[in-house]
Amino acid sequence: MTNARRSLWILLATIAFTSPVHADWKGTSWGQQPSDVERIIGAKAKSIRPSIKDREGVGKLGNTYFFVDGSTKSTANFYYDDRGLKSIEITSKSSKCNDVFSNLTKIYGKHIRHSNQTILHLFIWHDVEQHNRIRLLVIGSGSQCSTYYERLADYEEIDKSSTN
Repeated sequence: MTNARRSLWILLATIAFTSPVHADWKGTSWGQQPSDVERIIGAKAKSIRPSIKDREGVGKLGNTYFFVDGSTKSTANFYYDDRGLKSIEITSKSSKCNDVFSNLTKIYGKHIRHSNQTILHLFIWHDVEQHNRIRLLVIGSGSQCSTYYERLADYEEIDKSSTN
């Protein structure tokens, strides 16, 4: 593959990987149920039973969707709570985290929060118009990262009180 072609694939994958959720990703909306997401996205977003709890122990994994953007294999995990769809986690096996960060900055502007820990960098943006909180976790030197789209109402006050 030529350098120009590789650059084009990376750009296209990055754009797809960091596309705004608009309080809906691929037609999903906050508050929907796993069966709704499966119907909207299709058979590739199979509902998972029993559900796996998220990192906070509240939301449950309800759907997983595997997709390919260019040469990048990605996974979208859909988490739910008692009010329905609460967050979408997008991870890639070959993320170009600097490109993801640049794209999120182009879309949402300067992040409102940054936490630099030993092996983890956390960046947070708010998209007030679309009711989204965007969280980018970059591990290590940037070879692995995950982008989370979350209901803004769940985190807005916490983020504002701890901005730096």
